[in-house]
Amino acid sequence: MKSSTIETVKTEREREREREMNVVSKVQELAKKSGVNNVDDAIAFALGYKEGVRVRQEEAKKPRTDGKNVVMVTGGTGLVGMAIQEVVKDGKQGDEEWVFVGSKDADLRNIDETRALFAKVRPTHVIHLAAFVGGLFRNLKYKTEFWRYNTQMNDSVMLCCKEFGVKKLVSCLSTCIFPDKTTYPINETMLHDGAPHKSNEGYAYAKRMIDVLNRCYNAQYGCKFTSVIPTNIYGKYDNFSIQDGHVIPGLMHKCLLAKKNGTDFTVWGTVRYLPFSLSLHISNHNHIF
Repeated sequence: MKSSTIETVKTEREREREREMNVVSKVQELAKKSGVNNVDDAIAFALGYKEGVRVRQEEAKKPRTDGKNVVMVTGGTGLVGMAIQEVVKDGKQGDEEWVFVGSKDADLRNIDETRALFAKVRPTHVIHLAAFVGGLFRNLKYKTEFWRYNTQMNDSVMLCCKEFGVKKLVSCLSTCIFPDKTTYPINETMLHDGAPHKSNEGYAYAKRMIDVLNRCYNAQYGCKFTSVIPTNIYGKYDNFSIQDGHVIPGLMHKCLLAKKNGTDFTVWGTVRYLPFSLSLHISNHNHIF
């Protein structure tokens, strides 16, 4: 196992340990305030606390009665989320409340943290942008993580949207999930007509399953879940890493370095085509969204 993967696993374990210690500390504090002095008191307190948590969770799942439209945006601190924030500032409606959440607010791979987030925000609408993302080299290096992390996040968010009675969920997919061997122009009806390119199959199949689950939740529960498939996006707040970023921000970074250092501007690949014709600046994308 390589060091970066070990660090990822270690970080997850540390987060889990931190969550456990926070719960223990909270319970100990509440128990002390409640006058728990012996084992019988402790058992009674634990049962009562657990029931109280269950009741609060059930109450939180009831539809809002205050008439508010609360739009929660997962991945709200990423490229698309930050750009949507700018659009909202310019054109927010009076009855709307927008809540932008990031990884610091909850680990969406964890269903308990996701439920706690939904209980706190109580959204009526959700735009699901959160994802484990990266460029070609990162996709090649962490195929398993791209599948696992994105599948876990998508499952948690979609389940909570159902449980908390969210009126509409809109998830964001990607053009890279289309079949590798296809005809052009492509459209959404061709999404499952063949396997995606092997370089990003972990990410692609995880994202494709959103489309499948949209239909499943609608057929079984009547949920209004849908998704959009934007073209390649670039712009402010992007990841400009040459190794882990996407093509255009990576090229912009390499061009800047070449100009600054007076060196050659090197483009990887066969250069049979460049993806600029298939790309959209983030400002245009978010007005459409």
